Amino acid sequence: MATISKIKNKSEMQPEVQNYLDFLNKITQNSPNIIKKERIKKNLDKFGNVINTFLTYPDILSDIMTPKDSTFSMFFLQRMVLREMARRKQSFFTFTRGFSKSFLAFYSRYVTTMLTPRHKAFVVGGTKEQTAQIAKEKVVDDLWNRFPLLANEMQKFKVGGEWRRAFTQGTGYAEFRFSHGGIFDVVGGTIRGFRRNSGIFEEVIQLDPTFINEHVIPLMNKPRENLRGIVNTKEPHGSKIFITTAG
Repeated sequence: MATISKIKNKSEMQPEVQNYLDFLNKITQNSPNIIKKERIKKNLDKFGNVINTFLTYPDILSDIMTPKDSTFSMFFLQRMVLREMARRKQSFFTFTRGFSKSFLAFYSRYVTTMLTPRHKAFVVGGTKEQTAQIAKEKVVDDLWNRFPLLANEMQKFKVGGEWRRAFTQGTGYAEFRFSHGGIFDVVGGTIRGFRRNSGIFEEVIQLDPTFINEHVIPLMNKPRENLRGIVNTKEPHGSKIFITTAG
């Protein structure tokens, strides 16, 4: 499947996506990367519709973000897996090496966190050091290269009057912070008292079941609230994505 910009029959696209593309293609000023507040207010409802569409069809967002000179395109089965990851409260995937299951899982949580205010997602693996390295490879070295627009979300922002880096990474940790308060990070070790809204269980077949059941899963026992403290009942709260390699 080609990128959205290369599709000739645009009548097959959801109206929300078509409205979004029309919005992006209308130039209202000369300064790049700046949208007037009035224009956002005028199209606020349409923004909500297209965000909901991307949350349930994250593969369509990847089509839009794919550069025109790129040959990248997801296979049909990968699209179905990605949509399941986005919509279910719990999913378990066992695939052979080369299916890109980790790529899909990381893309799913990154996009969900990016599009959902104050959403907190995590990934847990064998050790924090290994998982932090995987997070860097999948996001920084892969996702950001395939979809440069995703890297643009990692802009410095102010907290308490001080500038804060959006992405930090080191031995045993990797953290991606979004300006709306969302976080996508690596967890492990002592994590009691933490709160998260969704998570990836990398190579879950190798993880300690006691640690997963008594420490990690309880991280998601509280649903995400918006800025007004309201819970969206239509949202898949506590989404758990279990992935492992057939062997």
